[in-house]
Amino acid sequence: MQTRAVYLVVLTALLVSDVRSQSLSIASSTAKAGSTGSFLLKLAADSGTAPVALQWKFSFPRTISVVASDILAGSAAESAHKTLACALDHETKSPDMVIFNCVLAGGKQPIASGTIATVRYHVAGSVPAGPNRIGVDHALALSTDFTQTTMALTGGVILVQ
Repeated sequence: MQTRAVYLVVLTALLVSDVRSQSLSIASSTAKAGSTGSFLLKLAADSGTAPVALQWKFSFPRTISVVASDILAGSAAESAHKTLACALDHETKSPDMVIFNCVLAGGKQPIASGTIATVRYHVAGSVPAGPNRIGVDHALALSTDFTQTTMALTGGVILVQ
């Protein structure tokens, strides 16, 4: 019993260290109602744990217009010769949110810390001033040995002025 408890503590510590060594975060953005803007999705990864591929979901309030072609590979993704593909998630039904599934992959080169995606958006003219939460969820990283790891995630805000 004691050995099992020690095993669980060690396993948990290893999983937590993997999660903390890789994270995705959205840099917040500001735009006026009726205008366009953009924000960045950034990867933070220790050099020894840099992933070779990533998968995640973006969620946007319906008042913020984004199409798949507005989600572009960022400089860190391009430097690692990765291709970004995002598609509207038709299976997840949400009256308030639009969800995109994204995959960043290609080749064996690890993705260094930095901008992995740039997202252009349009704010509807009728949107009241205030924050609009942008989510990044369900993220997985694939390591060079093809081990999947969940990631720490930080969503962002588009502040409508």
